[in-house]
Order: sequence, then C-alpha cells, then structure tokens
Amino acid sequence: PPTAEACTDFLCSFSANPKNRRKGVTRARCHGNQFCRNTAKKIMVRVFVNHVDSYTGRELSKVLAGSVVGAIAEEKENGDEADSKPPPASDQADDSSNRYQVVGTVREEDAECPGWVQEIVQTSSRDELLAVLMSCDIIVYHIVDGAGQVEEASWAIQVLHDQLSVISSQKVFVCVSSVLTWARSKPLDPEEPDIAFTEEDYRRRRPHPNFKEHISAEKLTIKLGKTDRTKLTSYVVAAGLLYGAGEGLFHFLFKSAWHGDTPALPVFGDGTNVLPTIHIHDLASVVVNLADSRPSKPRYLIAVDDSKNTLREVVTAISRHLSTGRTTFISREEALLVRDLRQWEYDQLLVNLQMEASTVKDSFNIRWKAEAGLVEEISAVVREYKQTRGLLVSRQSNQH
Repeated sequence: PPTAEACTDFLCSFSANPKNRRKGVTRARCHGNQFCRNTAKKIMVRVFVNHVDSYTGRELSKVLAGSVVGAIAEEKENGDEADSKPPPASDQADDSSNRYQVVGTVREEDAECPGWVQEIVQTSSRDELLAVLMSCDIIVYHIVDGAGQVEEASWAIQVLHDQLSVISSQKVFVCVSSVLTWARSKPLDPEEPDIAFTEEDYRRRRPHPNFKEHISAEKLTIKLGKTDRTKLTSYVVAAGLLYGAGEGLFHFLFKSAWHGDTPALPVFGDGTNVLPTIHIHDLASVVVNLADSRPSKPRYLIAVDDSKNTLREVVTAISRHLSTGRTTFISREEALLVRDLRQWEYDQLLVNLQMEASTVKDSFNIRWKAEAGLVEEISAVVREYKQTRGLLVSRQSNQH
C-alpha cells in the first residue's frame, strides 16, 4: 500500500488515536487494521456473542453475521438518509468475506451451532473462554434474559481490563442490559410523571429489586471502559422489552392466542402500565452501529421504539390478531401462577416506564423494522411470528 499519504479513515482505530494522528500516521503503518478501508486487504473482524442459542443471542448474532463491516458508518459519512432503501442482497454478495465473523457460547450443551456462527466456545474453562475473548475485536454480552449471564458478563469485562498491558488493538465491549435497571426511578417531575427518561438521566436510574445485579454489571462496564479507550472501550445498551422474530418475552401470549388455550388473554393488574419496547432486530441494529462507528459519547444508551403502549393495549392487539380479541384481567398474585411465565418475564411485563432513545434516534443509522412499536406493527409482527415458528405450514397441513 502507499506509504506517503497519511491515513484519514475515521474507521481506522489506529489513526483515530490522537497521539498517532499528531505524528502523521501513514497508511502503511495502519495497514492490517481491521477497520481501515484504505488498506487493500480485508481483515476478518471477530465478534463474540454469548448464548447464541437463546432468543436474544440468536437474533443479535444473526444480524451481526449478516452485516458488512463498516457499512453503516460509511453510509452515515456519505450522508445517506436513514430511511433510504437498503441495497439488494445480491449487491452485497461480493462483501460476504468482509462480514462480521461470529463466535459464541450456547446455553444448552447439546444445542446445534447456528449456520451463521463460526465457532461454539465451551464455558466450562474460563481460561479457554478468555483466550477466545482476547481473539475477538468486539464482545457482546446480553443479560436481558434474567440474571443467568450477569456474573459471566461482569467477569468478562474485568478480565479483559486486567489484560490491558497485552492488548495490541482496540476491543469493544457491549453490555446489552434491560430497562428494568430503571424500574424504580423517581419521576423527573412529580407534577408531570409522564416525562420520558433519556440517556442524560442515567445517573438517576434505580433498578427493580430483581435487577440489582444488572445495574452493578452496567456500572462496572462503564467504569472499566474509561481506563484506556484505545485498548478497551465499552458501552451499555438498556434495551426495551423485546419482541419480534418468533418472540421471547411475549411468546406465552402469542402461543396461548394461537392455540386457543384460553377464551381470553390475561392482562396482569389493571394493565395501565406503559411498556418500553423494541423489536429485536432494531436492537441488533443499535449494536451494529456501535460496532461500526464506536462513538466517544455517550457510552450509555437507551434502545426503545417510539411507542408508549400499555400492557392492556399490547395484550388486546395480540388477541385480536391471533385469537378472539377478548382479554381478561387477573391480579398480579394470580399472574405469578401462570404456567410458563418466569419471574424475570413477570417483572418485565409489570414495568411502568416512559423512555426515549434520543441518541439512537438522532445519531444512529437505523433502518427501523418497527419504529412505531408492537401495537402499530402488530400485523407484521404476527406474520413474522408465524413464519419463524412455521405455523403457516402447520395450519395449512391441518386443513388438508
């Protein structure tokens, strides 16, 4: 590659270092940096995602594996409109070698490796897991699905921080957490309780009692990413309640409605609590934006759609499109007895929060799948649920 001209590529983390920029970094010196588009050689960018066989991990890893490295940041640099149509898949065929290469762990030992995942890592040995994390450029830990992965995520950011002296190129650590770390936050204005929280309020957040470990992991992630950002930078994404792609949290409602298990879908309590939500693929787009652009600020983000739907509105929409349209109110105590409803799911469905994703909306390049929310996009979400679960085929087979 040429050696005389300084590298000005904003995606090149080597030239982005202020010290190197002052020295006049040449393209030759940054050659081999995985994010430098001035180099002639395409370098593999490895991404670690935990529990790729879970609902959240599966969709995050799938979207990352299908994303071309640097594509979102390049679109933003070129001034592309956020709502412009994405290029056809055929146009991206030649870029397949430059997509994120995903490795990860699984929740179930006998789980099959998804086709888009390059390698499954065993977590029985922390030494082996550390070696894999050190080989990756981007590490994504999602701790949305209960507290099961919070300890491992905290260990991962700590052990990477302990390796700063031997890290040669920047690593990005993304902790995908839950808005339940805001569940007990006091209103910004007691006289106007409907004012939405934004990232600027994150120091005021107070967690649900069952999500105290999550907020500790969030704080640790932010703290350890400040030591030397040229070697380890970190972000926390507080994700809204997830829906789409076959469903996770809302699956028991979709399943009950589809099978007709009950004459009416249950609404817990009075159903007036506001649910901050986001489609799982829109959350994945937020993670890809972080991987591509690595913004210096903010490092704590809220990821929610524009909706301010109540639990009752969500349950009613599901019932109307998959069942009789009827709903019934049950007490919160009765809700704890609902079969297939886990504690962390119960906690999420009873949260009452109004939030705005100001940074994501203003600064990120998101091709929204469901910007208006679950209720407004219910037809598309139900269609996606049937396709993902193969329900269209099964119902047609039953008719014949």
